[in-house]
Amino acid sequence: MQLYILPGNPPPNYELRDVYNRGYEHYKKTWERLFNRPNRPKLYDPMGYYRQNYIFHVEDDERVVCQTLGTHYHLDNKISLDLPFFEKFYGAPLEYLNKNHVSSCLSLEYSSVAKAYSPRKLDGLNMYKVIIQLSIKYAKSLAVDAVIGHPRRLTKTNDVTTEIGCKVIKANEEKYGVTVDVSVGLLKEVTSYSELNVNRLINNLWDSRIDSIGLTTEDQEQYYSQFLETNKIKAEVA
Repeated sequence: MQLYILPGNPPPNYELRDVYNRGYEHYKKTWERLFNRPNRPKLYDPMGYYRQNYIFHVEDDERVVCQTLGTHYHLDNKISLDLPFFEKFYGAPLEYLNKNHVSSCLSLEYSSVAKAYSPRKLDGLNMYKVIIQLSIKYAKSLAVDAVIGHPRRLTKTNDVTTEIGCKVIKANEEKYGVTVDVSVGLLKEVTSYSELNVNRLINNLWDSRIDSIGLTTEDQEQYYSQFLETNKIKAEVA
């Protein structure tokens, strides 16, 4: 398996566009089915993928295994609390963030695991735990104060996050037509999972990660060069 960290809106000459497109196909297939249910308002929105700062994405020989998406928010930016993401954070969740002096947050959103890689198919190995912990490792590398999100109750993603120290501040909320909890994980309190097989895979994936944005590697200059070298792909093909 391979962990990729992708941008939601890649540069013009992005070198991992095939991976990015496979990631979007997985996102669309997963969330269009959940958000556009028969006889209900159609709530699927491709902007949920496109607007993200980070797409945490695991593949197994070009087959999507699991995915979660993240965006950095700073509460000192006046726009932050006006954004749709924060609608469910008004009241107790925001009070909790302020009480704990949280200003810099990384959202964890749209967590999903392909059916072929469910715990039943992998002898109990929970890929939700793998992708959540990998995202938290990335959050720690960004030195944010907390991870925040709306984990779904049906898939028990809320249990996956509380197991390592994230706190449910509001429970049984509705967002996008599904039932969620409003959750905050202070990075100074979040721990690791106890399962050996989960942690072994997390460490292997992290050590071999391909961070195409370059924030946790030495390749950030290469990422930004893809904005500037407008004829790069044509030149290579020629």
